[in-house]
Amino acid sequence: MTVLAALVALGISVWSNRSETETARAGQITDRYTAAVNNLGNSSAGVRLGGIDALQRIMKDSPSDQASVVDVLSAYIRTHSRPAGKESAGCSGRPEADVQAAFEVLARRDPGQDGGSEVDLRESHLRHIGVRSASRKGTIELDLTGADQAHLPNSNLSGADLSHANRPGADIHCACLVGAPLGTAALTDADLRGDWLDQADLGHARLEHTKLAEASLVDASLAHATMPDADMHHAGLRGVDLRGAVLANADLRGAYLRNGQPADRQGQADRLDFP
Repeated sequence: MTVLAALVALGISVWSNRSETETARAGQITDRYTAAVNNLGNSSAGVRLGGIDALQRIMKDSPSDQASVVDVLSAYIRTHSRPAGKESAGCSGRPEADVQAAFEVLARRDPGQDGGSEVDLRESHLRHIGVRSASRKGTIELDLTGADQAHLPNSNLSGADLSHANRPGADIHCACLVGAPLGTAALTDADLRGDWLDQADLGHARLEHTKLAEASLVDASLAHATMPDADMHHAGLRGVDLRGAVLANADLRGAYLRNGQPADRQGQADRLDFP
């Protein structure tokens, strides 16, 4: 009995010490989180960058807090990426360093730890935004594979490299994507209605069932894109490159083609006059 009592006492002691350690750790995480969020409101860009870096470390150290970090950084990007005054219109302006840093944290996170939270970047201005990669080209890429649940309606993504985006069902309607590389992107069932995609490169993109109604694709490339059942009614397709594109059952009613004339019924792919 004495041995049993000793073992029970030892077990209780270990549990108590572990509980105290976990409580202390949780308190430290809370203090770090509070300090990091406070830094985001600082007038110094350097302090704000430090706050973003601190939130990234918290997300790695405490996966249970990732949802809160995602919400905070999403709100930060939405608020701080909008240019003031005349710059807010059209596709002008580049993100500041802190917005770029916050975006990289979101893009590189493990989405499996989001706990139901979603990256909400609607109405953000993210022109030429990117995530630095070790690609052979040495370019800045935007890989949204880790942001499959992101919302980007009314966003400015002009010039952003979305060529590796894997975002089936993505909501990017009414966004500015002028000149954006989207080749090989997987955007099945995505909502791109009303998007400004002039001169964008969507060659080899997967756009099955994608909504492109009333989008402007003037001088864009859709060469070899896979677009069965895509909704492109009333889209602007003047100068678009559709060589090798798969358009089975695509809805082209009212779409403005190369000759400036609208198609008159669904599935009129033969009237696009491929080269």
